[in-house]
Order: sequence, then structure tokens, then C-alpha cells
Amino acid sequence: MSQPILTRNLKVFDYTTGANTSRDSSAIDISDCTIIGVQVITTGAAGATAGSVKLQASCDSGTTWSDIGTALSVPAAFTNGVISLADVAYPLVRVSFTALSGGGAALTSLQVYVVTKQPA
Repeated sequence: MSQPILTRNLKVFDYTTGANTSRDSSAIDISDCTIIGVQVITTGAAGATAGSVKLQASCDSGTTWSDIGTALSVPAAFTNGVISLADVAYPLVRVSFTALSGGGAALTSLQVYVVTKQPA
């Protein structure tokens, strides 16, 4: 059985100051892919929830964005988590981080990577 072909490996967020601010990544063209993975890495104060990361898709050239998959809760303490989707049929995706009011202040760094693959 053939393995999927890696097409991109991007760092879409890399914040060490102001990491507790809600933000969206730039649009990523995945029209040539059907498999996408997102990894979130954070550091900060233990015991606080910093916010959530979700994957969004657009079919209208990035004018309108809709959530796809399940949002990932982001604790402020060092952690990493992943979102993985197969059979993605959207031309554009982006990653959206929503900071929680109050709790997000405990986050000191936020890194998010996106990897896409073509099916074998």
C-alpha cells in the first residue's frame, strides 16, 4: 500500500509575546490535497485554559469561513495537541485561535503547524 505524499509543512503561528490575542492564520490553498493535520504547541502558566484552536474552510476564495472538524481546547501550560482530517474537499483552510477572556493571559507562547498530504 502506498503512503500519502507530503505536500506542505507550514508554521502558521509562532508567537511568544501577545500570544493570548485571538487571531486567524493566512489562507492556505489546499486544493491539491485531501488530508490535513494541525499541531498546536503552547507554554504558559499551569492550571489555566488559554482558549481554543479550530480549523476553518472557505469555498468562496476566502470571503466566508466555516468551522470544520472539532475545536481543540488549548491549556496555557506546556502542551501539544492535534487536529487531523481526511477527505477534505475545500480549496482553502485557515487556523483560528480564540483566546479566552481572563484565562488567555497565562499563555506565553503559541505555535501552530499545518501539514497537508495528497492521497497515495
